[in-house]
Amino acid sequence: MTPPYESRFAIRTLAIVDTGFTDVKGLAVLPINCNEVIVYNDTGTDILLRSDPSNSASEVTVAAGQYFPIGTPQKEGGFRFPQNCPPVCALKSTSGALTIIVESLN
Repeated sequence: MTPPYESRFAIRTLAIVDTGFTDVKGLAVLPINCNEVIVYNDTGTDILLRSDPSNSASEVTVAAGQYFPIGTPQKEGGFRFPQNCPPVCALKSTSGALTIIVESLN
């Protein structure tokens, strides 16, 4: 029997730029129903994370080499972030074009 890859977690990359915020959403980035999303910044450049891309008061800096978890490890009665949910957050590079890692966990 083939193991059920990506039934509990999935890892994807996401391209971001310094000219605008990129939404973390869609099956290409979050391919499974999940309760927690972790943004990993292994780029060597700080990135900006906002819960609302149009609100600078909702911003946190994810420093180079750090990660930022969003959500909870488990939610009763469903998933906090079901497939095709609204954007979980928005990301922006502080310098140039980058590719970051996004992990979704259920």
